[in-house]
Amino acid sequence: MFDEAKNFGVKDRDELRRLPVEKQKELQKNTAEKISKLTDDVVFIDTHAFISTKEGFYPGLPNHVIQIIQPTHFIAISARPEEIYNRRMKDETRNRDKISIESIKKELAIQDSM
Repeated sequence: MFDEAKNFGVKDRDELRRLPVEKQKELQKNTAEKISKLTDDVVFIDTHAFISTKEGFYPGLPNHVIQIIQPTHFIAISARPEEIYNRRMKDETRNRDKISIESIKKELAIQDSM
């Protein structure tokens, strides 16, 4: 999706997640259509369960995307809140929002309920 967004002038992943949800939906749809045309036997899609936006939480794989790509398997990978926090704090390549271990715990609880 980031590669698709670069065509619209998006410079980094943090700018991408700050786009209005409607623009993200459009980018997801375009990306899903490209993925659905791949002829490889195995395709991995690396995404998040949801993205935190100004408009609230938005799913990484919403229903309209799932209908287009028709995945056969899902693999969920998770980590401890402290590990996620430390990884984000050490990542100097990103322009992340301020977080706390408590906010990560809340996000993981939301993810677990999906």
